[in-house]
Amino acid sequence: MKYITRRLSFKSCKAGNFTAIGLAVIILCVGVTTRVASQTPSYIIDNYTIENGLPNNLVEDLEWDANNILWVSTFRGIGRFDGRWISSFTMQNGGLRGDHDGPLVNDGKGNLFFGDIQGDIYTIRNNRPVLTDTQYRKQNAVASPRVLQLPAQFWPSLFTSKNRLFQNQNSNSPVLLNEENFLFVQDKFLLCYNRKSERYDTLQHFNNDISLFKINQDILLHHKGKGIYRVQVTLPKTISLTAVQMEGYSENTDVFWLSAMSDPIAVQGSNCYLLTWANGIISRRLLCDILPAQLPVTSIRYNKDLDVLAVATAGKGIYIVRKKYLRTYFINTSSIISSPQFFYSLVETKDQQITLPFNHQLDLNTGAVSKQTMMPEYWCAFEIPDSIFFYSDKENNVFSLRAGETVSQKRLSFSPLPGYSSFVKTGGRVFYSVKNMIVELGAEKDSLFFTTNFESRQLARAMLEIRPGYIVLAGANGLYGFDIQTKKIDLLYKQNNGVLESVIKYQDYLITANYRSGLIIYRNGKAVKAPSDKLGSMTSVHTSFIDKNGYAWFSTDNGILRTQVQALINYYNDTTAYVGYQFFGKRHGMDISEINGGMQSSVAVLRNGNLAYPGINGVVTVDRSTASI
Repeated sequence: MKYITRRLSFKSCKAGNFTAIGLAVIILCVGVTTRVASQTPSYIIDNYTIENGLPNNLVEDLEWDANNILWVSTFRGIGRFDGRWISSFTMQNGGLRGDHDGPLVNDGKGNLFFGDIQGDIYTIRNNRPVLTDTQYRKQNAVASPRVLQLPAQFWPSLFTSKNRLFQNQNSNSPVLLNEENFLFVQDKFLLCYNRKSERYDTLQHFNNDISLFKINQDILLHHKGKGIYRVQVTLPKTISLTAVQMEGYSENTDVFWLSAMSDPIAVQGSNCYLLTWANGIISRRLLCDILPAQLPVTSIRYNKDLDVLAVATAGKGIYIVRKKYLRTYFINTSSIISSPQFFYSLVETKDQQITLPFNHQLDLNTGAVSKQTMMPEYWCAFEIPDSIFFYSDKENNVFSLRAGETVSQKRLSFSPLPGYSSFVKTGGRVFYSVKNMIVELGAEKDSLFFTTNFESRQLARAMLEIRPGYIVLAGANGLYGFDIQTKKIDLLYKQNNGVLESVIKYQDYLITANYRSGLIIYRNGKAVKAPSDKLGSMTSVHTSFIDKNGYAWFSTDNGILRTQVQALINYYNDTTAYVGYQFFGKRHGMDISEINGGMQSSVAVLRNGNLAYPGINGVVTVDRSTASI
């Protein structure tokens, strides 16, 4: 559909009162400058110990569950880490019956289980460890939790005191050969175990420390300081070793791998690499370059979805390494009397070109700011890709800007009517809401479409198409459903505290962002308040967005929160009592004091997939390549 510009004047509309946020000052602008916040270092590292709630600083292993909660197995219990906080489960306060908790094993479906030195087996259920099997618990016996890394048919013979050769917990993972045999390392010996005979055979002794790992289906052995070798075994006890080239190998290389890991991880000094096969050699990809020197590493895990590295140590707790996901562009207005510049909206009018209120244009490639006249003093904007922009100014005059053009056309003129507004497209038609009105922006003419009696409150700060011809409106009164054909409006739920600033749809659930109250999940007449993060940042939530990987992103005054949207749905359905949030703030590259919201265009999904948020004195972007959008 092509849109033409027509002006419609509503002379009878009463002007509302608009309260500007911030101090009223007189600014004599003499220029605009910008600077990009420093991007070094590119990684952030945090150390968590017993002082942060970890059960013990001797850590055996760590692993993420299906909800991306990190579980930490220690000498004295299990820790649950949600990205900011640690909860502990021990013999004293968490229902465990033994210490020396072993490796965390993933069953391939996101479910974790582990064992203790007494032979008890636990699984993670409802965000806590639950005792599920005691058949291997024996009086005065010492069990090896490492056994759980093997298929269950090996457990009966190995969960006994006579098989203590397989009990060194901090050794690397065994490698399965077939249903009856597996390889493992003890000290500097490579051994093979047969389940039926319950016999260990020594295959070879090495001069230096060794470890086993797999890439794809190949079994490899690292002889520390000597190199990497492909292992081929002819049972019962003949092996052949073939040297394999590894990119950048050095004498200080250590390789870590556990049976559920798709790719091993190498540590070289302060650098950590993910190892893969490429062109007949082992290639490496840098994961971080800031590990502390001589760190006593016991296990390393990499979460590709979160792009987070977790490191377990013997005596120093855990280290969490993240990239700086955020980038800040400062936009400073030089003036005789300085004042904060509050940006509430932004749109990408060209690739990497951000158009901001107050006639600013930001080049994300260079950080340069210039004056723009295409969308003068716009307040809220809406784009029909490759067709047209609709936008309104702070007095809710409405304009349009065709794709490829540089001059906007004025469509609607209010007299004036300050307040928040929003746009939506449904069934091939475009609608605009302001105060208690809905206006259709037509191809031939613009016309008043619908009015309510909500004179004193805002009908919609955000509108969303649910299906062709049916939209929801989120605003000061609550969440409404509106049928375009019948012009019938229904209250879905009433909002008494705060104001709804955005709404998103996931399956048949609606998730609204309530400034002051947090997230509200709605479905079929039932509204449930989602749990907040522990610092309460969610009470100042503005915008919401769901990426293609199933993560929900929420901007707040203090920073950006991310969680799995399915975790929110599970909470709504009472299948979990816990929702973990990942927080991105100042340490992650947000160098402005506050992110702003309240407008439909308070978040922009850029053409390269990145996110952009307006704030005080600048713009914050989230890099798709580092944050896995």
